[in-house]
Order: sequence, then C-alpha cells, then structure tokens
Amino acid sequence: MVIIKDDDRNRNKWKLGIIEDLIAGIDGIVRVAKLRAGKATLDRAIQQLYPLELTCDRAAVESSVQLKPGVPAFRPRRDAAVAANLRIQDIATEMD
Repeated sequence: MVIIKDDDRNRNKWKLGIIEDLIAGIDGIVRVAKLRAGKATLDRAIQQLYPLELTCDRAAVESSVQLKPGVPAFRPRRDAAVAANLRIQDIATEMD
C-alpha cells in the first residue's frame, strides 16, 4: 500500500494504491511501479510513492480468531486528563 503523490491536490486528498509490479531500468534499479488505484491501473515513478507502514501477514489474518464487535473499546485516560479531573473535583468540593 502506498500513497500516490499528486501535485494538483492537497496532501490529504492523495490516492491510495496497491503496488502490482515493479519495473526496473536497464541498470537494474527499480524506477517505476505499476499500481492499482481503485479500478484504474497507473504507472508512477518511485519518487511519487510514499509507502504506508503496515504489517499484515495473510496466514495470521486467515487463521485469526473471530473479532467480537460487542466488546467495548478500551482507551486509557491520559495522566493529564486524570489530574485535571481530580483538580476539578477538589475545586468543586472547596466551593461547597
């Protein structure tokens, strides 16, 4: 997976693509990639591609256990948020 640079658009509107094939020059250095972006296939220079740092092992995904959509999301509170909440409670008790 790569992000495809487009000079005509803002960075947050650049397309995502999947590399299908790499094309090497006469000297053996890869310079162009064939991409699949949506339904279209594109040829782009390597300098216009920004790889996404993804880790996905197909064997692990296929053999993984079923996800449980009913499980609540766990997001630990930041220390600053906990401290602010305690400070607000202290100020509220002082005012009473």
